[in-house]
Amino acid sequence: MLNDAKKLKSDKNIVICKADKGNATVIMNRVDYEQKIQTLLNDTCYSIVQQDPTSNLGKAVKEFCKKLIQNNEIEKTFQSSLIVTNIYCPIFYGLPKIHKKEVPLRPIVDYRNSPFYKMSIFLKNILGLLDFQSYCTKNSKEFVEQLKTTKIRPGEEMVSFDIVSLFTNVPIPETLDYIKECLSKNTIWKQKCNLSEDSIMEMLILCTNNNYFSWKNIIYKQSTGTPMGSPLSPTLANFFLHSLESTIIPRNNHIKFWSRYMDDIFSFIRSRFKEKILKELNSFHRNIQFTLECEKDNKLPFLDVMIIKMDNGTFKFDIFRKPTHTDRYLNYESFHINNHKISVIDSLVDRAFTICDEDYINNELCHIRNSLQANNYPIKTIEKRIEHIKNRRIVPNADSKPRLILPYIGNNTHKIVRMIRSSLDINFGFLTGKKLCNIVCNHKESYQIKNNGIYKIKCDSCNDCYIGETFRDFDTRLKEHLADTRHNRILTSAIALHMAENPNHKIDIKNSGIIEKEKKYWHRKYKEALYIKNHKNIMNLDKGYSINPFWNSVLHPFYKNT
Repeated sequence: MLNDAKKLKSDKNIVICKADKGNATVIMNRVDYEQKIQTLLNDTCYSIVQQDPTSNLGKAVKEFCKKLIQNNEIEKTFQSSLIVTNIYCPIFYGLPKIHKKEVPLRPIVDYRNSPFYKMSIFLKNILGLLDFQSYCTKNSKEFVEQLKTTKIRPGEEMVSFDIVSLFTNVPIPETLDYIKECLSKNTIWKQKCNLSEDSIMEMLILCTNNNYFSWKNIIYKQSTGTPMGSPLSPTLANFFLHSLESTIIPRNNHIKFWSRYMDDIFSFIRSRFKEKILKELNSFHRNIQFTLECEKDNKLPFLDVMIIKMDNGTFKFDIFRKPTHTDRYLNYESFHINNHKISVIDSLVDRAFTICDEDYINNELCHIRNSLQANNYPIKTIEKRIEHIKNRRIVPNADSKPRLILPYIGNNTHKIVRMIRSSLDINFGFLTGKKLCNIVCNHKESYQIKNNGIYKIKCDSCNDCYIGETFRDFDTRLKEHLADTRHNRILTSAIALHMAENPNHKIDIKNSGIIEKEKKYWHRKYKEALYIKNHKNIMNLDKGYSINPFWNSVLHPFYKNT
């Protein structure tokens, strides 16, 4: 089966990817997929860049961190929280919106190895301290609780607003101005870091002015908005929308209720002014355009909730599923820990009891039973969990034990859990291996393979050598070793110490290089230690990762040469 999945992934005529929403897997003709991508890239917000700026931007981040250290705004040890060591050009791809006509693609940028990835996470956490949730809802549960204490009056109508392509249209200059204003008004963020307001703004400018990515080995720059995939993008969008809300809603008496989850907005307004309100929203900024959906038959969906308006102005609630919803869940016969399968039942049932009114709860539970049975869940297990959730809602579970995460490897995992539980009172979580979806999906371009793994650096005048491991390209690591010897960094570099003790010795660049390629981190660590152990005339000051001799015979196949 695994070979069939890999064969399917290697088929160059098709693209396999997850749908944007609905837990569906989509198979598309590759020509159609690439045409849709090209249609996205033809937008004026994207332009082609002749040279990959990744290396220069990585240096810019390092220089900025040096400046922060010099100004005593961060400790030297903290710069690892801002600097990405293994940088790549971000990769562009699209996810099909199967719930929309003609199945357009949602543009996504794989930002994880971008030079600004860690800096974006840091900024997101700092800006998240500026709490302005007056118009926002965290989830469906909070939204339903809001409406339970609210009434709609005669002449008012339920509507929902949606924003067209929010992330790619967020006006960055105006958003940064608003963030600066918020930073000066709310100083709670100063309790979490020593950065100045100017330094935070400089970091924001650095991140937002350098949005770029590659598609089919062509580098593009995004001149407006912010890429979906950056950790900072939702935060920037949220700040801009709050500036809009704080300007328009307080002064508009025709907006009676407003609740937003990211770019989805539920509101009830005076019916005869809805076009005027829509026009006012669309005139706030030329980049941001809203669409309007009105209630039908006293019903309107929002998130996964169907809101039903009653004659007396109160509301009732049911679960809402889009027409493209697949009812596909983790299959009961799949190779996963049983806890994961139970949590699927629990989450569906708990959502039903949280959202549904009494008039709709039985239908929803019936739907859950049918859909879970279609995913091979035993009906006895389903019924047992329904009763458990009912009882838990009456008597809440106050379990605050520490949690240990283990990889799931079948029966051996259960044995380990039983052994640990005999001495420790803790809860467990479990990680599974690769999913079939991850094996077959082929919509993302691969990063350019680097020359990395276990390497050997030889001395040109004696038999001594240095063994090391690197995820980065070997040429980059070699340059660092050469710099260490030039600057005589004998306290931190074994190679520099060897050259200092032997003034006529130099690094043999031609005969140094990768001796075994290896992508996986722990494999590299073990192999490095094994190579050090089995080499004579080693420069290394330590023996690498400490390995218990008990494992020597087991780990012997991990390395090829001794």
